[in-house]
Formats: sequence, structure tokens, C-alpha cells
Amino acid sequence: MEERYSFTTDGLHNLAVYGVSPMHAWSALTALRRVIRHLGDELDETDVKVVFAQTDGGYLVVFLAESDRDDNDWDIIAARHMWPDEVAMFEKVAAGG
Repeated sequence: MEERYSFTTDGLHNLAVYGVSPMHAWSALTALRRVIRHLGDELDETDVKVVFAQTDGGYLVVFLAESDRDDNDWDIIAARHMWPDEVAMFEKVAAGG
């Protein structure tokens, strides 16, 4: 099943606070170089996912929350540029290390 993404009003505000355009956040979600991490466990009420990616906009982190646990619709709730330690982790993991 294909995943679908949508911007929430709060998510768009958060992107603006961190100086990330919606276009760059979207490109991170479809980037060839990306690392995806799920947060939480099956007991949590919401499923949260973090996508680390390298795009033309730089190294970005996009935070997603599943809008309904029974589908693959994800709300984009925040995005920001990676911190230096996150860039180092991303490069290591994306390279297979």
C-alpha cells in the first residue's frame, strides 16, 4: 500500500519557523537517500515516524504522525535541518554502516 502525506496547518507553521519550504519537506519524503525510523511501539495510540534525508535543500528531518492507524495516511507535523550529529549518523547509516 502506498503511503500518502499531507501537511497540517500546525505542520506548515512549524516548517516556516525552521525555515524549511514545503517543497523541500516533500522532496525529503521521496528522496533516494533517506533513513526512516519509527518511534513508539504497538501500545502507543499514535504511530510516529521520522525521515532523515538528503535533498537539494540540504539535510532534512521530517516528523510524521499517522492520521489513522488503519491506513497509510501520514500528517507532516514538522521539519527542520539536521543537526551536525544527525548528519554524521545519517551518513553512516545511509552508507550501510
